[in-house]
Amino acid sequence: MTDPHAPTPKKDNLFGICNALGEDLGIDPLWPRLLFATTFIFDPAVVIASYFAIGALMLVVRFAFPRPRPARTSAEVVALTPPAAVEPPVQFARAA
Repeated sequence: MTDPHAPTPKKDNLFGICNALGEDLGIDPLWPRLLFATTFIFDPAVVIASYFAIGALMLVVRFAFPRPRPARTSAEVVALTPPAAVEPPVQFARAA
């Protein structure tokens, strides 16, 4: 079963504004999308202006208050560190 609050894949987003709004409010991004879609019928100019205004606000909030990144586990650190010196392959003498 999938998590209903999981972010939508990037290919399904126009600018990611509804997805970011859903993440910050803790709701499914479908609800802001439906809200914008239904109000678009009545006044498209206001909806487009509010969509980009909310996007600008989300951009400012994300830069002003960045989320802390989770600490990496030891397995991730080991996987990210390059190996020390790679030893050359051992050459064995040929049998007669």
